[in-house]
Amino acid sequence: MRPFFLLFFLILAIEPVVLGQKNDAKPAAVHSRSLDISRSRSILLDKFLEKDQLGVMLELDRITMLEDDDYIALYPIEFWLLSYWLGDYEVILSSCKNLNTDSIAQYKNQKTIRIPPQQDYLAPKLLEKSLTSKDSLINQINAAYLSEEEKGFLRLNLAYLLPEQSTPERHQEVLNQMSDDFLTRYPGSDYADFTREFVRIQYKETRNGGSYSFYTGKFLFTGNLTDYYKQPTLFGLAFDIVRNNWIYQLNIAISFTKTKTEMTSDNDIWPEKSKALGGYANLALGKYLIDTKTLALAPSPALVFLALILIPTTKMLINLKVLVLKQA
Repeated sequence: MRPFFLLFFLILAIEPVVLGQKNDAKPAAVHSRSLDISRSRSILLDKFLEKDQLGVMLELDRITMLEDDDYIALYPIEFWLLSYWLGDYEVILSSCKNLNTDSIAQYKNQKTIRIPPQQDYLAPKLLEKSLTSKDSLINQINAAYLSEEEKGFLRLNLAYLLPEQSTPERHQEVLNQMSDDFLTRYPGSDYADFTREFVRIQYKETRNGGSYSFYTGKFLFTGNLTDYYKQPTLFGLAFDIVRNNWIYQLNIAISFTKTKTEMTSDNDIWPEKSKALGGYANLALGKYLIDTKTLALAPSPALVFLALILIPTTKMLINLKVLVLKQA
């Protein structure tokens, strides 16, 4: 019995050790590209705020390898601003040279839905720091070993990325002026298409257009109508179309009012405060004789339809039903 007892004791002694090893085992790490992108963006932001150029370069190389047809790791504005900060102008110039509306349309028509990165503060901090150090970035561009055309475009693109004017309209005016200067100096530039399609936005006047509007107000009755009706409240819809200085207008409105006093209509007596429904339709055609920024004159003959209908009260409807029943 001794050998069996010894063997049984050894089994009991080994079993807790084996169980303890199983319980201490850690689950295998789960790989996630989305988490890798978020982590890399956080590291990139930290290195940028620490002004660690080497760290930014290494992390920028790493995060660009995480981007593929299914995932977006960096937005173009983030990549460009980081490249400005690093002085890596060649990647900016090459990417803008090949970017146009056709390439963007082709990208949007792709059936693959790309997953954007999680919301963070990388882009806001890049914009904030770049705005405060814009003069330094421009001086860095001016000192670079590049052609004057490339330097001019880099300055233009930086102004495009950093809106520092008081209003978007004022910022666009500055961009348009810079774009015109660049295109006048370098009409055949490799960056002319990018400038025309994305940076410069110009609006041209045209003789054609259209509009619609909703409005509300009051009809102003005159004469005997003021003795019987309160001034109606109206709600309307207007359409205006302009073609080659000709203007076409359609106004439709509906109004609501009440009677001021008892009145007779169609052999019926309408009591005070009876409801009335009215409206009008106005169709006009005219041509602009004067059309300037300060004054426009277009005589427009119109065809107008007016209507005002009294709405029977509950008491009148009951009396009408009684009358019909008696006649039956």
